[in-house]
Amino acid sequence: MELTIQHVHTYQELVKQKLVPSIESLLGDTSDYPEPMLPELNENDEVVFYSLTGDVKIVPGLNVIETIVTVANLGADRLRSSSN
Repeated sequence: MELTIQHVHTYQELVKQKLVPSIESLLGDTSDYPEPMLPELNENDEVVFYSLTGDVKIVPGLNVIETIVTVANLGADRLRSSSN
């Protein structure tokens, strides 16, 4: 299963609507990540999350990837229908 920036974007839109928990909470204890974790592609074209200060960089595990991809795929339909 491949995680893309588009999956992350869709997931973040669902977070804004308070329909799903934050990405930070999926990555672990939110006190470990006091600032938003932002996505980027690494040198292997894999999505990683980093802090604004650059102090923290996380490669998501399989459970996080599966959650984001599954929710994003299901939520994309909801977002499309709500924008019409």
